[in-house]
Amino acid sequence: MRSLPFYVAFFRKTLAKTAAICDDRFVRDAAGVGLRRKMIKEVKTIMGEKKGNLVATILGLILLVGAVIAGFYFGGKTVFTKSKAIDLSDIKKLEEAKGQWVTGEVEACSVEFYEVKHTVNFIPTGKEHYYLAVMSDDSIYVIRANKGWYEKHFDDRMLPKDASAKKLTGYVRKIESKFTKDIQKAVSVTAAKEKPVYYIDVLAMRYGIFLLILAVIPVLVTIVFFVLKKTGLLDMEMNSTPGKILMALLIIGILVYGGLAIHTLSMM
Repeated sequence: MRSLPFYVAFFRKTLAKTAAICDDRFVRDAAGVGLRRKMIKEVKTIMGEKKGNLVATILGLILLVGAVIAGFYFGGKTVFTKSKAIDLSDIKKLEEAKGQWVTGEVEACSVEFYEVKHTVNFIPTGKEHYYLAVMSDDSIYVIRANKGWYEKHFDDRMLPKDASAKKLTGYVRKIESKFTKDIQKAVSVTAAKEKPVYYIDVLAMRYGIFLLILAVIPVLVTIVFFVLKKTGLLDMEMNSTPGKILMALLIIGILVYGGLAIHTLSMM
């Protein structure tokens, strides 16, 4: 019969082995739980990023579609309604024709009396030039035109150079609030019957066309994108000659489009 010390030693070894096995299982289980938690966290992060990207994409598309629709609407409204111009002799105040084309006969015109310079982060984006026109019914209106408009259409006596110069057609817009006081102050020294709040824009057709161009380009780019994708041209290496040409055209197009958009919107 074995002695008591033998059994004590045996139980000690057994308990030690059991404890080691339990510790090993505990460590492995804890590591597994930690790994699972880490994986779940990473999946949630990825899903969150995808959800954020999806939301940003949807908002971007909504803004793009909204801008395209606005461009077509306001550009089309400006370009295609000129034939319905209202005769200035048929209205008492220019406000009655806001957002519409008007036409009338000019008897005399002042030189440029006010200039507005537009900038974005100190980068010039456009200039506005304002004149005063005296109409056949003695009404005086503020006119927005390009630089040199007076010299082109009127002589040194402020009279129209020819019959075509007497014909004035423009789009009625409201004077931007931050320039209203300055323009009204300049007009106050004339025989104008009231302080101007609206002006006649003879450049409206130009900027109406620009708006249509800005609206059409995203549509064309979308069509070209799907064509290139279908033909496999989008899969070309960017380091190849065709890839470099495509990238250069893309960069130039973005810069030109951005410049046109900023200039047009600053002048509207």
